Amino acid sequence: MKSKRRGKFIVLEGADGSGTTTQANDVAKRLRALGVRVVVTCEPTSGAVGSLLRRLLATTRAGDKQGPSAAEVALLFAADRLDHLRREIKPALARGEWVISDRFVLSSIVYQGVELPARWVRAMNHFAGFPDLTLLIDVPEVIARRRRTTRGGARERFDAVAFQRSVVARYRALASGFPRLTIIDGSVAPGEVTNAILRALRRRNWIVG
Repeated sequence: MKSKRRGKFIVLEGADGSGTTTQANDVAKRLRALGVRVVVTCEPTSGAVGSLLRRLLATTRAGDKQGPSAAEVALLFAADRLDHLRREIKPALARGEWVISDRFVLSSIVYQGVELPARWVRAMNHFAGFPDLTLLIDVPEVIARRRRTTRGGARERFDAVAFQRSVVARYRALASGFPRLTIIDGSVAPGEVTNAILRALRRRNWIVG
């Protein structure tokens, strides 16, 4: 009997305000129209560790002595990621479904690497591995900041302007050395970003149409 083909694991990365969540859903919609079975997921997850992490991020600020340290946050992200792989990503891929995740390992290397040694953060995520394709939605910090302001909502731990400026710079600096990564211009209209992502998939002969 012919074995079922493993699905593709695609990750969307970018600074807050780059549009990763919008693109995860829009790309999935377009892929489904082509007959691809797609699971959309995100980090932090809705699992036990991810839910705790979300609460901590929403209620603490960087440097808050009453909240978790940068190292504690990094460890929680790594634990949530392994749980994410076990519960959602690997089972879906084994079923032949594609998985589109809003953030994965590169987010930890970028975000936690602002305050912690990058080598340590990478080591913590050793067992997570790498996706089949990482799409970095690159947006200038000023545009990302404008989008964050427009969408409103409570400010979280990583929302400080100086921190986000470092995040944009780190994404760009790390992009060339990260496995299987393609940079997408995220400063254009959302529909154009989606089209650029689909072109990247076609170049790999993953989709037709």
